[in-house]
Amino acid sequence: MKKQTKTIWYTDPLNDDFAGTDIDTRTIPSDFPFVDDRPLYKAAAAVVYEGLVRPLITVYIRLRYRQRFVGLEKLRSLKGGAFVFANHTMRTGDAFIPNIMDRRRKNYIVTGPDAVSIKGVSTLVRMLGAIPLASTAKGSAAFASALERRFGEGATVTIYPEAHIWPYYTGIRPFKATSFRYPARLGAPVFALTNVFHKKRFALSRTPRVESYIDGPFFPDPALPERQAAQALRDRVYAAMTERAKLSDCEYIRYRPIEEKGTARD
Repeated sequence: MKKQTKTIWYTDPLNDDFAGTDIDTRTIPSDFPFVDDRPLYKAAAAVVYEGLVRPLITVYIRLRYRQRFVGLEKLRSLKGGAFVFANHTMRTGDAFIPNIMDRRRKNYIVTGPDAVSIKGVSTLVRMLGAIPLASTAKGSAAFASALERRFGEGATVTIYPEAHIWPYYTGIRPFKATSFRYPARLGAPVFALTNVFHKKRFALSRTPRVESYIDGPFFPDPALPERQAAQALRDRVYAAMTERAKLSDCEYIRYRPIEEKGTARD
């Protein structure tokens, strides 16, 4: 018998979260080490990231999702750093896929505080590139400085503007322009990373196959004020993501507004 598609009912596309984690989230203190320049830490981070984790997650992503990039040459041909904005649709995939885009660059991912809230692995998560959102005004300045520092080093900084995980969602949820102010302020190039889902052939697992589309670069308009430049960047990324999301042809999990639940037959 064919297994029925799971249905998730949502009420707020901006704020509902279906990550399924149960983490006691910590408050990020003002003195949090968004950038750690201790020589020993930097050496250990390089070994862990390049020598161990990146090769392992490359194999994992390829085997589990049969993932492939489309348009990756657009990013690889760019010199210097960049910001990457992606749809938030996988738990492990979203943590790993940006880190295998370009081996010449380190990738950093802006995360929620929960990513560094698990005791015993917080340091490892930071070594792998997690930069948690700040919880205080002073911390916010240090957070923004860290993003500028990493961009200046030639790294990619990945941001999930949808903020909340909707596993295997095949659309693009509305998102705000707030996080686009960082590349607008820095005059940084921006790319859209859109993960789309396809049914696997001849596979034991029903987990969809993933294609990761890269679009861009999009550049902020220097003639516009920062807020307007950020909004323009957001609109271009949203349009690119929306167009790419139409390529998904596998609805592994079905999402429907709660208003339709009373009339739904499934």
